[in-house]
Amino acid sequence: MKCINCGAELGAITTAFQCPYCGTVNSPFNNEADILDAEELIYEKPAINENEFRSKLRDYLSGIDTLPLDFLQKVEIREISVISGIVAVFKNKYSINYRMYSDGDNNRKYSNEQENFVLTQTVPTTYTEIPKVISLDMFKPSLNEWFDASLNRSAFISEHQASILKKDVSSTIVPYKSNDVEETLLSVVKSRCKNKWRYESGSIKMIGSRISSDPVLCKVNFNCLKWRYGEYQGSSYYNPCTGHICGSDLPVDEQLQNSMKKATKLDSVVDGLMIALPAIILFGTIALWIFTPLRWYWALLIIFVGLPVFTLLGASAMGHFSGNLTDKNKKYRLDSGPSKI
Repeated sequence: MKCINCGAELGAITTAFQCPYCGTVNSPFNNEADILDAEELIYEKPAINENEFRSKLRDYLSGIDTLPLDFLQKVEIREISVISGIVAVFKNKYSINYRMYSDGDNNRKYSNEQENFVLTQTVPTTYTEIPKVISLDMFKPSLNEWFDASLNRSAFISEHQASILKKDVSSTIVPYKSNDVEETLLSVVKSRCKNKWRYESGSIKMIGSRISSDPVLCKVNFNCLKWRYGEYQGSSYYNPCTGHICGSDLPVDEQLQNSMKKATKLDSVVDGLMIALPAIILFGTIALWIFTPLRWYWALLIIFVGLPVFTLLGASAMGHFSGNLTDKNKKYRLDSGPSKI
């Protein structure tokens, strides 16, 4: 294969490869023979620039609870590149029901709502081998609308290959599970609640779906960083289809892992107490009013003033230990020295 920019001989390549002479990133899809035979122009999603990729990767890695604290400072960068793959894009329609409520004038009102949404389902094709961690990242629905009118048609594959790929994915596509769709759309539904209206927990239900039968092909470019840390080595990717960093084989610090387990157990105990606290205060106050000289107005004051205050304090304490440990370790990883990523 020759470089599409300067014409230098690159040999046979199976993944994206940066020309050592001019720096242009070439991929198997740029093969001159393929372009000459190409009959279908498809969309292309570009990779993000290297600085942005490094920034996203640092932020992601620094927040991993079990990652060694010196990972960012001692990791060895083996290679930074862009790899490409062709995916099929389905625009699927979903209908959901949910209920909102409003408390006013001592009377709770309900409102039954129905909405239609379009979610983009991205399915890897067999044209090129996309790393498994990226394919798995595409498995669940996402609100990241990456496939939009801003994309250009700038990649080529033969019409014959395009036809085969579309038939393959259309016959094998697995629709999203209803509970995954409901979980994904829950944040959107909650944002619909304005003024005094609130979402009724557990009321969201998917009542219908229509899977597109006409997928669109798109070449997607994924940022890739290969690293080595001591005896560990692996790869991390940025997936523009979901906006996620994904990877595998990261080292685990057992001491940090044990500390997080202890913090999580403490949180469980505290969370249980905080959940039971309102009932304890309520029934405890009633018992004091009945069996002690506690005045009725003090009992009312405790119930209507003390109870909400303690409930708010309890809510703020939930997840306190593990959350603080995560924040502390993330700050240490980012501030303990220059990062190599």
